[in-house]
Amino acid sequence: MSFVPNDSKPQKCKGCSKTVYPNEAIKAIDAYWHKVCLKCTTCQTTLNLKTVDSFNKEPYCRTHLPKASHTQVADSVATVQATSMSRVHTRARTSTSR
Repeated sequence: MSFVPNDSKPQKCKGCSKTVYPNEAIKAIDAYWHKVCLKCTTCQTTLNLKTVDSFNKEPYCRTHLPKASHTQVADSVATVQATSMSRVHTRARTSTSR
């Protein structure tokens, strides 16, 4: 008999896509996992609910958890030019008003 939560569908392991039974099920990162399938995406260390961290819905150990970086849009040439132009206009207004 497979693990059937409230929605009455057998759950599949996100790691191996096989059926997860209640005695081996771990619910982490909005998915069900076998205890042995919940592993760090980078180093393949087996994780548990105390040691798992997630990034983009993938499991990581604390050592390999990626850090969120700035988007490319924030540093684009158009954004830099637009912000520098507003500073130039502000300086020009303060210079002419003296």
